[in-house]
Amino acid sequence: MNESEAGEYIGGLRDFRKEVGEPLRNPETTPEERTKTIQDLGSLGELDHENADHRQALRIIEELRAQRETNHPKIEKRAEFPTDPEKRFEAIISSIGNHAGKQATFLSIPSFPGANITPDELHTAFVENSGGVWRTHHSLQKAHTQASLIPIGMVAEESVIRDGHNTELVGFTKTEAGREYGDPISKFLLKYASEHNISLDQIFGFTGTNANSRAPYNRARILEYLSERKDDPHIRMADLAELLGLKSTSQIGGTLKALQEEGLVIFDSVDFENSEGKFICTLNPDFHGETNSRYKAALASTLNAIKALQESGSTEFETGNILSEIQKNDVDFKRDSVRKVVSDLIRNGYLIRGEFEGNKILSKVTILQEGTEFVNNVITPLRTSLTDTPEGKTLRDEWRNINWQKYAPNALKIHKENSRIANKTDPTVLQKAIREIISQNLAIRSGEVENKLKELGLPYKSSRNQLITLFKNGEIRKEKQGKASMWYIVEKGHEIEEE
Repeated sequence: MNESEAGEYIGGLRDFRKEVGEPLRNPETTPEERTKTIQDLGSLGELDHENADHRQALRIIEELRAQRETNHPKIEKRAEFPTDPEKRFEAIISSIGNHAGKQATFLSIPSFPGANITPDELHTAFVENSGGVWRTHHSLQKAHTQASLIPIGMVAEESVIRDGHNTELVGFTKTEAGREYGDPISKFLLKYASEHNISLDQIFGFTGTNANSRAPYNRARILEYLSERKDDPHIRMADLAELLGLKSTSQIGGTLKALQEEGLVIFDSVDFENSEGKFICTLNPDFHGETNSRYKAALASTLNAIKALQESGSTEFETGNILSEIQKNDVDFKRDSVRKVVSDLIRNGYLIRGEFEGNKILSKVTILQEGTEFVNNVITPLRTSLTDTPEGKTLRDEWRNINWQKYAPNALKIHKENSRIANKTDPTVLQKAIREIISQNLAIRSGEVENKLKELGLPYKSSRNQLITLFKNGEIRKEKQGKASMWYIVEKGHEIEEE
């Protein structure tokens, strides 16, 4: 068998398998017919492995690939799937664990040893396996494979010889690790997402670049940590930052807000733009004594402000909102005076200090039952399946039998509906909404803009980028108030000229 014959053999085999697998792409196929088709494809894989011509064709193509790598040194060698279970978990959770589209892409690559599929064929297979609910751009599956699956050793990029003229195309083939671990895990995750009507990227987050590349892995570790310590009432953002090896808590807040929105955790914190010396207090309903303070001159103003806030519906009091109330009548009143009186009123028993204390306790994180169940039903089994233990093999064997084509359409539909990329909103729509929000408020912070966009049903997570765009265009301006940054609309005719 020569190179041309090897290419014709593999190309013809692929066409034959596509014909045999046609019932899997037919929505009217019965469960019995689907099961038989899967068994037929499995039997063909066993026959291929025993066929001398098949082995020779694969060997020739492998030699051509090795020769291409030798002649073109820039071509990267195959990546190896990690051997360490923790590294495996990090690789899997960040590549396919958070993305139904990547799971379906991976499963659309044939699983029998040595089988190749070209990018165009992969796109066609993906659309068919999605039941037509997601007709993506033709290059998306190729991009997902090259960016997420090849780098962790689940897929290899191959040279495919397709005809007697030695026409060479780039194709993809699953590695042994991909068949052993990627297949069952992808099937399990598609089934879970479909049955629970969730998009896993809403929980694990998106795989980005640089500092954000570990986002899914970090979220999984946060949920595990909280689940292990679910009876501890004093878990702080600082504890989670230490767990993840982060120097500050700035990257934790957004993650915890996202997990809270998904109903997995409860997260509360002081306002970090005004957190210095902040005490959240409530009135003590059992107080019957006499209020007093060493700072007599400021006591009456502070008590009157607390009473006014209470009459307006406030139940929580702190230095900032008390001071704002006092300054309605006395603009020169000092923050430090309020802070000292509030401290005395706490010692006196008139006020009860809440959970947050100045710069000591700034946040509180608690996992909900739904979060613990997600850890037990998804994260822990994933970790187990990536070990080379009897328990891990048992799980993989169980998941390998999942009829993933049954679950793929619904899982992909849910993912697409929740994808910020697949349903990207025109930036001009967001900018118009942001301008209206700022114009309707005398001054507003970035976080408040996000909340109002969310109320309008618009994608609020990209609001900060749009704020920067509007700022650069001279349509809005920013002023510092203490540690807070406040946004204002720039009225026409009052634009600020650049110096």
